[in-house]
Amino acid sequence: MLKLVVCSDDLVAAIVNDNEALTYGSKLALCRPGASSWWSSRPDELRVLQHIVSCEGKLYALDKFNGLFSVSIGTDRRPSNPTVSRGERLMGSPRGVLKHSSRYLLESSGTLLLVCRDDTMLEWFGSAGLRSALMDGLELEFEVLKADVERSRGTSIRSVGDDRVLFVGPWCSRVVHATGEHDPIYTAGNRIFFTVDLSAKRYDHRYYGYGTQQEPFYCIVYDMSTQRSELFLEKPVRPLKGFPVTWLFPPTQR
Repeated sequence: MLKLVVCSDDLVAAIVNDNEALTYGSKLALCRPGASSWWSSRPDELRVLQHIVSCEGKLYALDKFNGLFSVSIGTDRRPSNPTVSRGERLMGSPRGVLKHSSRYLLESSGTLLLVCRDDTMLEWFGSAGLRSALMDGLELEFEVLKADVERSRGTSIRSVGDDRVLFVGPWCSRVVHATGEHDPIYTAGNRIFFTVDLSAKRYDHRYYGYGTQQEPFYCIVYDMSTQRSELFLEKPVRPLKGFPVTWLFPPTQR
């Protein structure tokens, strides 16, 4: 499983690896809470998904070519069994944004946000040199786009709001309300927290076994107001097969 989203009280969606595909494909799996099984679907237009998000009662998906899709959910002949009836392409890869980047799809107060993080410097320094580079003032580049699905385009924004904090990661991304009341240094808004797990790319579920040694893991915070980043957390972790480090949120944390 690559990503899981609770769409409503009676529908859960997930991106899962497609073991039957000859290439590194993925498919969309659907489940009714309390059901004993999942129903999977692999439409041609939804074969290489990397992110899904529920927004205003609709399910949206981002593929590895940065195409944004609206996913229509229906039911098959057996009552209550969900199925993907259609995947409609809303946007292509945005022009002029960061090319070598990790991208994350989030929902914020009914708006779709596409967060792009430049990975060029991260891949260049690798695990050994990343910490030193950050301490020496390495500046990472971010871009946040607000998706306009009606006009099929994305608009770059300079702020996500002083009362919003973005947590992005490969398995889970979320916009969280921030007040800054208790500790302005750590709870101020208009920032992006993200994980850097450089060994995660080796976690392919078919070949990667349980880790025997610890790998470096970093959490970095990027301030959109100052456009500066700093090391927030450094911790060695022992990777498990198919399970990169991810964010966990309390049920009421929205």
